[in-house]
Amino acid sequence: SFPYVYFAMYQDFANASMIGYIVMIFGTSLLAFASKYVSNFIPFIIGNLASAATSFYFLYKMSVTYGVGWYEGYFKPLTPYQLFLLVSLLNVIPQLLFIKLAKKIKKA
Repeated sequence: SFPYVYFAMYQDFANASMIGYIVMIFGTSLLAFASKYVSNFIPFIIGNLASAATSFYFLYKMSVTYGVGWYEGYFKPLTPYQLFLLVSLLNVIPQLLFIKLAKKIKKA
């Protein structure tokens, strides 16, 4: 239930670094691969939902703490919540690719 999307957005905001997004992509993709490789899809679903819930909670806390700087200024033209949804949806794509890879490796 690590808040990957929040971590990525916070690293972007605090350090102007894209490293958080890279960590998110590789971390979640490797977890999806492992989930499919051991033939247990439930952790993949629960993990994504728990990560999204904790990320959403921390995004709310950041909007309260930093106010306008976080909410209206940094992630233009999107709000942090819109970026959260976009990044969360786009992050599923590499996860699905790694799940396909796990299927191929397991069959071989």
